[in-house]
Amino acid sequence: MRFFVAPLKDVGSALSEFIRALLIDFPVVYYPLVICTVALFLFMFLFMYFGYSIRLPFFLTIERPQVAAISNSGIQQAIQESAQPIMEQVMCGLIRMSIHL
Repeated sequence: MRFFVAPLKDVGSALSEFIRALLIDFPVVYYPLVICTVALFLFMFLFMYFGYSIRLPFFLTIERPQVAAISNSGIQQAIQESAQPIMEQVMCGLIRMSIHL
């Protein structure tokens, strides 16, 4: 349990320190506006980091990232070539086991 709680404690204290340092120069009336703006920038950063796009006007459409088509024929052929000797060894082992039975 400490494995998860200890890092979250550090993140929470760093976030608290950031918010305090950010809000110290603003009047109390502007606190909600500043916190909402920081949250908006955080969510926008997360959207961009994970490849999503938001289409304007009015932020009505959020699109998932497009996955690029990758040709895996070379990789697939290498896997089959390396698996061939292993499959032969497995089959020989099964044949030997059936002979001994």
